Amino acid sequence: MLKLARVVMPGRLSAFDVTIRDLSDTGARVRLAGSGYLPEFREFELQINDDKRPRRARLAWRSGDEAGLSFTA
Repeated sequence: MLKLARVVMPGRLSAFDVTIRDLSDTGARVRLAGSGYLPEFREFELQINDDKRPRRARLAWRSGDEAGLSFTA
């Protein structure tokens, strides 16, 4: 699976693009573009391009340029 998405940080102060590699009801595996930073202990929004509703997520793991996200709501 390859879907484009955008990570939006709390307060909408910053955002960056990611590519979704796997997606389920409870989370996603994403590939980070460039210097994308994901906070370890804060929620953020994942806006999937073909989905109208952003999903609240939290970092579950990170390895190199890939990360696992856990949906929180």
